[in-house]
Amino acid sequence: MSDAELAELATRYAAAWSGQDPEAFAAFYAEDGSLTVNDGEPSVGRDAVERTARAYMTGFPDMVVRMVEVRQEGGHVVFHWHWTGTNSGPGGTGNEVDLRGFERWTLGGDGLILESLGHFDATDYQRQLNAGADETGPIAIGAATAWLRLVDELEYRKSWSEASALLRAEVSQADWVSHLSNMRGPLGGLKQRAVTSSEFHESLDGVPDGQYAIFAYDSSFENREYATEIVALAQEANSSWRVIGYYFP
Repeated sequence: MSDAELAELATRYAAAWSGQDPEAFAAFYAEDGSLTVNDGEPSVGRDAVERTARAYMTGFPDMVVRMVEVRQEGGHVVFHWHWTGTNSGPGGTGNEVDLRGFERWTLGGDGLILESLGHFDATDYQRQLNAGADETGPIAIGAATAWLRLVDELEYRKSWSEASALLRAEVSQADWVSHLSNMRGPLGGLKQRAVTSSEFHESLDGVPDGQYAIFAYDSSFENREYATEIVALAQEANSSWRVIGYYFP
């Protein structure tokens, strides 16, 4: 791919990050392509890439990503970006962020991304995000919403794959699918859901110290008019949030 073609690809990719259309963004990836941020857990496959992008886009509805530079380096493509946005999504702090970082791409022969390794200063990100705010985990609600959508769509296997490593270490995929089928399946389709409370903690029983969020929802289903759902998430090394628990009290 020529330098001009790479610049055109990177410009379109930046516009897709800015476009609030996670499906269109994921289309830049091969079917089994992966996106990894700050050495966190990779999002593998277009569906997973789409969910990761959706969480960021939900947390930052006005986010804009601009290309700074793109170049070929050692058989890879390095895309340097400048990201700005306001964390005004559900559960956000309302703070603005202004960050620079890069992604290292491995491209397929068709020009689609096989692997993207993204990097930014997570400490600076958290500093900007939480300046003057009491809450941590500003995009946690977006992550919880994306994960609950999997459950609502009966994608129980994917909900396990997209959960935190803490959950997956404790429960096998088969047991998780069986658990959700018995707990969530009989309720029928979702009619309505609203967040009623949110809590942020640095320690919880039974897990290492870290950043945790717990959300309670008032929900209504086809076969149960009133229900309370609890979703607990942990913030991982790449600043993303992943589910560690889901239950009905």
